[in-house]
Amino acid sequence: MSQIEKYRIKNPSVTLYAFHLRTELAKELTEDASLLWENLAKLGERLSAPPLQGLLSELICYKNGQYDPSGEEGKQTAWLELTKPRELTFCGQNQMGFVFSGSVYPLRIHDTYAADLTFSCKDREMQVSQLNRLNPDACLLPSRIQASLGQTLLFYAEPTDREVDSRLIADECLKGLLQDSNETLPPFIKEGKLFGSPIFEYEDYAYDPLQRRHILVWLWEHPRTAELAQTVSNSLMNLLCCRNKILYAFHQSRESDESARQLYRQLEENIEQLEIKAEPPERLKLMENLLAEMPPNEMRYARSLRNMSDHRTTIKANISNYETSLEEIRKLSLPDDFLTFFDDFPNLARKTFLSQIRTDMNFLEPGQRLSQQMVAGIRGIVEIDTLKQMKENEESGSKRQERLEILVAVIVGILNGAMLSATVHSELPKIFSITDPLFFHLIFSGLPTGLVILLIVILVQRFWKK
Repeated sequence: MSQIEKYRIKNPSVTLYAFHLRTELAKELTEDASLLWENLAKLGERLSAPPLQGLLSELICYKNGQYDPSGEEGKQTAWLELTKPRELTFCGQNQMGFVFSGSVYPLRIHDTYAADLTFSCKDREMQVSQLNRLNPDACLLPSRIQASLGQTLLFYAEPTDREVDSRLIADECLKGLLQDSNETLPPFIKEGKLFGSPIFEYEDYAYDPLQRRHILVWLWEHPRTAELAQTVSNSLMNLLCCRNKILYAFHQSRESDESARQLYRQLEENIEQLEIKAEPPERLKLMENLLAEMPPNEMRYARSLRNMSDHRTTIKANISNYETSLEEIRKLSLPDDFLTFFDDFPNLARKTFLSQIRTDMNFLEPGQRLSQQMVAGIRGIVEIDTLKQMKENEESGSKRQERLEILVAVIVGILNGAMLSATVHSELPKIFSITDPLFFHLIFSGLPTGLVILLIVILVQRFWKK
């Protein structure tokens, strides 16, 4: 008999805490603000749970089956319940014919939609190998729910054998719960004790909300655990909301950092281009191209830095809110509780996340100043090169004008000479010597018109080559 078939538990339940961004600083609504509710309704269809399937018709942010957030206007959003009554209860049946009870509690917490979705088997005992009935086809994992800020799964159960090591049972419960998934199990992170019962944390080393599985296994071994857990349910949801928002903000900061670094590398390439020695006309063209390219990149660079600053502010605010919620939980904790695993997260956020963002910004901010200086420098050089080019053009134009005047005089002379009487030609050797300039004038006057035109064309070509 394998371990997963050996252990038994009773009264199991799994709660999905999912968090989806509704509002952004630059947008009243995100493009997929309603995605969480639509995916939960689809889950209700799949599990044959009519109240969950009809969730959209119960939400105040829907009208006639269409997303319409106007129903939230004029209401306090710090903790806005989106259904009446407070939560919807239902019974469902998975594809294996397993019947379970459930509830869904939809909320808006400031700029975030949050859902507390619970599946449970009360007053029932089962093997841990059957826990996939509460998560058929891994339907509660991030890739299915697609909550933009992330999610946490909280599994509750009472061990039937108190003599077995709690960590061993927790590991087996995790395997049972995720056995329909083709993915490897998330690694064990830490353990603690909450309201007299051991709690174990498992999480992937990923910041992307759609790749990060965060699962808590809470084995109830104290008679007051269930009662106290219900009392602090709102504080626990708010704490997990803050946790996921912190991780999401750090994930976003990594994307902003990468975007800024790509622009920084482009800036370095621009500097190398400017260091290449080129003739003034080529240099002027190069700088004009850079002058057209750099300001838009500079704006994107500044926006990436601004976003990183915003993410840092978001993390700071949510650390504070996280600690407030944790303090509310701590007030009801029992003497032998061990909450270090909750305390470790804000410390991680301060020492790792905030520190990393600050380091990145210290590295990237000089690049912004350098870009601004380069744009100003290029503009100055372009102006100097343009003025120099204009001066050279003026000088060249003056010389060309002089040559043009001489050419015109010669052509006029040729044309005028062509109009003299043919009788002059018979006396030409008697009157002029070959060195006399007028000799050439009269020579041309006797040439055929076509040949005169040809000579004029040759003179013009020679002129433009100078």
